[in-house]
Amino acid sequence: MRYVELHDPAGQAIDCYPRNVLAPAGRCQIRIPLALNDRPGQWRARICDVLTGVSAERRIQVVGAPEREAIR
Repeated sequence: MRYVELHDPAGQAIDCYPRNVLAPAGRCQIRIPLALNDRPGQWRARICDVLTGVSAERRIQVVGAPEREAIR
């Protein structure tokens, strides 16, 4: 089992995104339900093996939400 934690571009851990995931054969895949108002920029995903404590980080580039046209 792996624990996944996300950090925004300012380095703050985002409380609503951490989770435990199963990782058969040491691999896992997750979906990150980003909100439209999450900060764009370089995010970090920190993945930690629950039993051994071994961890790794991956960087994720988040782009801003497209601007909506004004409704007339």
